[in-house]
Amino acid sequence: MEKDRGRKGMGSINETCTYYFKNGTMRGIGIDYFVTGALVFIGINIFSSDQALGQSYQAWYDNAQERIDTLRKGEFGIQIFDKDGNQYTGEVSIRMKKNEFPLGIAFDFYEGSASMGNSYSTSSDVLADEDAEIYQTERWNDYLAYAIPASTGMEYRITLKFAEIYHNTAGARIFDVHVDGQLFLDDFDTYKEAGGKNIAIDTAIVLTATKNSISIELKASLDNAAIKGMEIENLISSEVTRINCGGAALTTLDGNHYISETGYFDPDISTVPSKEQWMKAAMYKYFNYGVTGNSFKWSGIQPTHTEPNYTNFENAVQWTREVGWDLRGHNLLWGGDDDHAMPAWVRELPTSQAITDTCKMRVIREVTRYKGIIKEYDVINEPLTGHADHLRNTVGDSILWNCFKWARSADPDAELFINDYNVEYNWGQAEEYRDLILKIKEMGGPVTGVGMQAHFWDCCRPNIDELVKNVNIVA
Repeated sequence: MEKDRGRKGMGSINETCTYYFKNGTMRGIGIDYFVTGALVFIGINIFSSDQALGQSYQAWYDNAQERIDTLRKGEFGIQIFDKDGNQYTGEVSIRMKKNEFPLGIAFDFYEGSASMGNSYSTSSDVLADEDAEIYQTERWNDYLAYAIPASTGMEYRITLKFAEIYHNTAGARIFDVHVDGQLFLDDFDTYKEAGGKNIAIDTAIVLTATKNSISIELKASLDNAAIKGMEIENLISSEVTRINCGGAALTTLDGNHYISETGYFDPDISTVPSKEQWMKAAMYKYFNYGVTGNSFKWSGIQPTHTEPNYTNFENAVQWTREVGWDLRGHNLLWGGDDDHAMPAWVRELPTSQAITDTCKMRVIREVTRYKGIIKEYDVINEPLTGHADHLRNTVGDSILWNCFKWARSADPDAELFINDYNVEYNWGQAEEYRDLILKIKEMGGPVTGVGMQAHFWDCCRPNIDELVKNVNIVA
């Protein structure tokens, strides 16, 4: 059997026929195919409505993951039958349809990171029988997970504390709560259950610990899940631990001491599919290439002058390596005058030389760290006049070609891109972009790729003639 995996196949096709094509589906995996002459095209069909019928979302997700793993590992063989059930025995060429060319998507993963969601507080009084201060702060996110230390065999009462301090109506926030993997609160609407805004409501469950921790997970189906605090009581020893969610440690006016939730986050305990897990499955279905939206940017790794934190980006690196995707590094330098583009601690360095040296450190550090892992980088992002040109205006245009030289010194094999927007329009910036690229190359900057961001604004999208004209100018 001849094999043609296109640009990036997902696994080898072996000779052991453990699954069979018939009636358009490979049994047991759920793959669509069609035959043109002696060429078989395979397209993944991870999620389809007929597969979902009669299944819970959990089972649907689990089945999809099983099919993904089977495809990725290549642990399947092929037999082809005609409509009469006769086996085709001639040679065929196999091509993974979705992988004939790179089709990318921008994304960020935050689950598994040290940061679990967001905090919010109100100065309004909250009606509560006790410890009203606790209900004025909250931890919120679409998914939250805690791991509470426990002793196996001990019986615990866990009280979860809620109040709606943000929304003004019922039906605005709905979420589930799982305790040790079991559904405890289903479609919980804090406003509705409490009877209004700024009213406390507690829910309690008694259970026996089966291991050395008890997992508490909140997953939103509408808006975000939110929790104010929790109380864990050992019913054997009467020891009580109180946790303030979204706020600092404090002792309430009622005399109860609450500790910070720091150290109790554990996003790796997930027993229910989260939004990111669903997103990963959908991404794997439709795409084969990725670029992170924010987590590789300087502001995503080192927003303050402290040690860099790669946690969020490493989540993306790990997953893309698992599924066989290439990952683009966006971006090494983005010279805007705001914190999102370039952290304030860099922009506020005392001299242009100090800024240049720090930019060099950033480029070499990241490219060295990911040498052989990231194959493409947006080395400088949006340097055109009136875009993110604060950096070049501060330290001079030499930063534009030097950053490419720094990246090349750290990885001789990486593809190095310049990237900008609005060059698709008849606004004169296609010519400026072309001239800037030629200048960088003239000064020895090893530009090997050009990015055109295609920010097609609703007000004035380019027509096809305009687009072709300006792409040709840059090309």
